[in-house]
Amino acid sequence: MENASKALIFIASTLIAIMILSFMVYMFRRFGATARSTEKRYSVQEIQAFNSKFVNYETEGSHSLDDTISITYYRGRVPEGETINYSYREVFNRSNQLSAAGNASHSKFEETRENYHKALVGTAHNLNKVTDVVTAINDAIDINYRNNNSYRYDYLETQNSVEIIVDLGAYKNDFKFNPSHFQYLVIEPNQNVKSKTIYAIKDIEKSGTNTNNKEKNVRSRFSTTNAISVYDMLDELRSTEIVMVDSKDYMVYQYYFFGEVFVNETTDQIETVKFTLVKDNKFGTKITVGTTEYPR
Repeated sequence: MENASKALIFIASTLIAIMILSFMVYMFRRFGATARSTEKRYSVQEIQAFNSKFVNYETEGSHSLDDTISITYYRGRVPEGETINYSYREVFNRSNQLSAAGNASHSKFEETRENYHKALVGTAHNLNKVTDVVTAINDAIDINYRNNNSYRYDYLETQNSVEIIVDLGAYKNDFKFNPSHFQYLVIEPNQNVKSKTIYAIKDIEKSGTNTNNKEKNVRSRFSTTNAISVYDMLDELRSTEIVMVDSKDYMVYQYYFFGEVFVNETTDQIETVKFTLVKDNKFGTKITVGTTEYPR
């Protein structure tokens, strides 16, 4: 009888031990899953914090001069609240309608100019100014420097790094920094990049993946001869003038930039920000109505 009691106690102790062990394993897995979930959540937050520096440079639309924007008018011959669509090309090249309106009557000219200025101000809200581009360049240089990112050429260190590409396009000859020899200004996560400096190159490699392109674009690009101070670029692209809309003054620039961002598929972080230059071709022009000269 005594042996039977001992056997029952032993079995009960074993079962209790198994239950305690099972509970401990369950709790270990539960806490492990929570920790992994927390780690993942923090990782997402870190990615969002990293991307937040650059995501706002993305321009709505297709990043084309022919892309359509919508402007809503609040007074004038256009019915209040009616939306009219313009392309960026129409806004930045527009003068014929103003001239025609001026020849017809002074009041029609003023009305047409008012609506045009609304379109111009509305366009400016959807594009980047040169000050935005300079900020993006300096942020990218700072991030790449702090993370010590540089190309190894056998493999790419892409995490926590950003490249900036500025496409000067058809307007490259507007500027003094030796424009006939290049079209692009580029910042890559390369150890030779200097602070507050962007580099001029003629061509951008476009074949292959975004990550592969970064390695191709960076080779032998960073020399003293093609280094440009971002503040020299800022000075040449910051021309402004004032236009009036609804009796309020607004500052508009001669040069703006479409913005595109590209995300690394592995890290979910923005790895490339591309700016494409667009120009207000009627910036600073005057239109004569009768014997009076008016800003466009």
